[in-house]
Amino acid sequence: MRFMVKNKKILMLILLVPMLLLASCGENHDMKKFPVGKDGYPKENIVLINGKTYTLDDYDKVLRGNSGESEISLESDSEQLEILLPVIGALTEWSASESNDGFVLKKYELYETDMKGIEMKEGSSAAIQKFVFRVPSNEEATIELKHIHFGEKEKAFSDRAYDYLLRITLK
Repeated sequence: MRFMVKNKKILMLILLVPMLLLASCGENHDMKKFPVGKDGYPKENIVLINGKTYTLDDYDKVLRGNSGESEISLESDSEQLEILLPVIGALTEWSASESNDGFVLKKYELYETDMKGIEMKEGSSAAIQKFVFRVPSNEEATIELKHIHFGEKEKAFSDRAYDYLLRITLK
């Protein structure tokens, strides 16, 4: 009888370990979907929203030292909104508005992309930020995200200086 109990524990362990490994490997699947440029870094002018690729308008202004803005209007066909954005700079990040028209942040993750064999650029980041929001039941709702310098984090969202402002409106 003791032999069977030991075998059951070993069998459970043998079955559990591969399942845990498979579950943890799938987490980075989002990063494989994000478009990369010739340099191997995530494309700076791209945002993925619920798996679809959108181009950030006026991104060339940011490259010239000005701020840019984009508004993307979507049909609301999901209970959640998943947004993937490139971090771009080593001292920058995207931040979401605190007063976000009923959107509730369910999940936030920062992924470092695989840069094996790719020359690292000083001052650049290959990371991707992932925001997952629960969508409000309003007829129409808008969420704003700003690409900011880390020094702006402590300020209220409305007071934060930004390189880029992204508005996503669900209808």
